[in-house]
Amino acid sequence: MSANQPSTLTAATLDQVSYYYYYYEAFADPTAQARNDAQRSYAGQYLRRLRRLRERDRHATTVPEA
Repeated sequence: MSANQPSTLTAATLDQVSYYYYYYEAFADPTAQARNDAQRSYAGQYLRRLRRLRERDRHATTVPEA
């Protein structure tokens, strides 16, 4: 946008722009990044545990009944 042109921002675009600023500021915060990383790590550990348990059950040998 050049200096001679008027601003074409409407209320809707201002809301959208402010949302993006909020989103950026929220995730640029080191505390928020650490929390996000921790949640992803925990979720990954949980999924790996479920996968490991499924594999263990699939390869478990059954004991024949006497």
